[in-house]
Amino acid sequence: SSGPMLERLAGAGARDVHPLWIADAIALRAPAALIRDLASDADVLQVRLDAPLDAPLSYAGAVAPVEWNLNAIGAPALWLRGFRGAGAVVASLDSGVDIGNPELASRWRGGANSWFDPYGQHATPIDLNGHGTQVTGLMVAGDAGGSAVGVAPDAHWVAARVFNDAGVAVESAIHRALQWALDPDGDPSTDDAPDVVNASWDMAEPGACNSVFQADIDALRAADIAVVFAAGNFGPEPDTSTSPANTAHVLSVGAVLDLSRLTFNQ
Repeated sequence: SSGPMLERLAGAGARDVHPLWIADAIALRAPAALIRDLASDADVLQVRLDAPLDAPLSYAGAVAPVEWNLNAIGAPALWLRGFRGAGAVVASLDSGVDIGNPELASRWRGGANSWFDPYGQHATPIDLNGHGTQVTGLMVAGDAGGSAVGVAPDAHWVAARVFNDAGVAVESAIHRALQWALDPDGDPSTDDAPDVVNASWDMAEPGACNSVFQADIDALRAADIAVVFAAGNFGPEPDTSTSPANTAHVLSVGAVLDLSRLTFNQ
């Protein structure tokens, strides 16, 4: 349905035009006059700023035979029953993934349909922040480093880099990453979509419900892809959940603090 609008934009001074067919939207840069014309167009539901979002920070954890968080969710019991993620593909939408990480290199699915950088800065997996590598490790890493790390150590990963070299994401890049996850190779006749899409970041609006990515999430769920978002680190007080984790059709994951592992200085 965006075809006529794309033709119009092509001759009206718009730049960096990206069709977002997953949400029936278009991302673009345009002069102020064109933005005003679009905002007054009856065929345009909404014009909104391509808002920036800062990348989360990564933190180092202590080493143990089986990490306490895996025991807390009962992962070892599932491993004993044979549920280790074999045959599954998980997508990390984060700061990227360090392909040189020994726990993750062999678990990358590989190929042109397994990495997406909407900023066009890196053609192969990379992570300048560390957070995406940490999150991907929590999903699929094994125990080669001396402790069990990943929940599904036999699964493979793909990744879309939603945060750029400066550690900033824009909404349109996130839309494009979610769209990529629905059809990584751009060929709807092939089934190369991941089974799970994970995004361990939030919009830093505790208590608010921002539905800007709801259409994307609905499309992924309609394709039987599980969508997981972090619930944020603003609790434990009431009304501290954040989007996109508190929107519909999302598996929202919170955090647990193990007080026994904290060290206090006197």
